[in-house]
Amino acid sequence: MRRVHSKNARLRAVVLVLSLVACAAMCIVVLNIRVIAPSCNTRYASGYSEKAFGAIVVGDPEERVLDLLGEPLERDPSVNDPSRTYLWYAKPIGPSENHLLRNIVVKDGEVTQKYRQIWLD
Repeated sequence: MRRVHSKNARLRAVVLVLSLVACAAMCIVVLNIRVIAPSCNTRYASGYSEKAFGAIVVGDPEERVLDLLGEPLERDPSVNDPSRTYLWYAKPIGPSENHLLRNIVVKDGEVTQKYRQIWLD
């Protein structure tokens, strides 16, 4: 009887390991779709780099932003505050889908906010 019990225990262990491997593989596929796909659907400004974007800090003058990153893809004035402007350095290629969001908010010529996000629709 010990051999039968031992074979059943081994079979259960193999099934458990295979189930865990299958779950891990499914998680990797889902994460790749959610995390890698946004970068494929993102358009960047011509002078943009992640390193330069990371060097921008709140309080920097707008001139430093333009020196490091170049002109943004788009400048949007704030509806509520005309002294505030959104500088868009990354936008979706297609209609609003998963993409990487990179923008900087400038008020009175100074960086007040910086956004580095993954936008998931």
